[in-house]
Amino acid sequence: MDIRVRDATADDIPSIEELARKFFFSVGIPNYQIHFQCAGLPWQVAVNGNNELVAFNANHGLPNGVSMGYQLICNPKYQGRGISKFFDTMHFSTQPMLGNVSGDSIKRYRFDIWAEKLVEYSGFAQCWLLRKPRDLEGFWIQPLRKETMKDLVNYDRDVEGFERSTFIEKWCLGEEATTLLCFDSERKCRGYGTLRSCGSYYTLSPLYADDDGIAEVLFYQLFHKLKSSDHICMLFPARNRLLTRLVSRLQLRLTTIELRTYQTGTRFMIRNLKMGKVYCMHDYWPV
Repeated sequence: MDIRVRDATADDIPSIEELARKFFFSVGIPNYQIHFQCAGLPWQVAVNGNNELVAFNANHGLPNGVSMGYQLICNPKYQGRGISKFFDTMHFSTQPMLGNVSGDSIKRYRFDIWAEKLVEYSGFAQCWLLRKPRDLEGFWIQPLRKETMKDLVNYDRDVEGFERSTFIEKWCLGEEATTLLCFDSERKCRGYGTLRSCGSYYTLSPLYADDDGIAEVLFYQLFHKLKSSDHICMLFPARNRLLTRLVSRLQLRLTTIELRTYQTGTRFMIRNLKMGKVYCMHDYWPV
């Protein structure tokens, strides 16, 4: 088999994005660049004799020493040739991993338990279908500014269990993103949400809040930044009743069901994640 596996470089991002767009789904070149810059572990690519990229594996080395599987995509012409054996996946991993695994691929991976059912919904942003939530007494919503970045980072760390300030600054600021924060009367952050462009669609990731009331106001205000022709995609815990109700009202379509799987060395993370505050989540991070 004339296939060579090597570590990916920043120059591979356009080819990675093209492969993902053709055969799976793409988050857009700008977002792949952010993911790559914050990866913590080398991504891997497989190239053929013509130096054409035919597969890639993107893992994410988290600050707590755990590896999270993100995307493994292979050109269908090259599937069944054992390429994945050369990648550091949940089946062949050299270190503890966690990942989101779909039903059609769960047999291919080795894990100990699954601890969360995740659902992805997508569709057009029919904002008029949403009911305006009640005003939050004693709270206010404001756009993220550099002056309030520290508040966001602190809140995010409480939910995630570790700090990821470099990623947050790249993801939550800039022309591609709209980020709103909720503060209480003592100016303490009580939640935040980010709406970000992925090229052909938008993602609401993440949306964290102390309670349903705050989450719904953030959701409503972020959603109304979209046009009716915009396509939206969001991933969230299946047990979240508020999001289940909102996507039903918006007539969004269930596109994916995944299970959060853990290997033995990663199970401590189940205790550390504040899932009660997670309303919409990243697929590149635990939440």
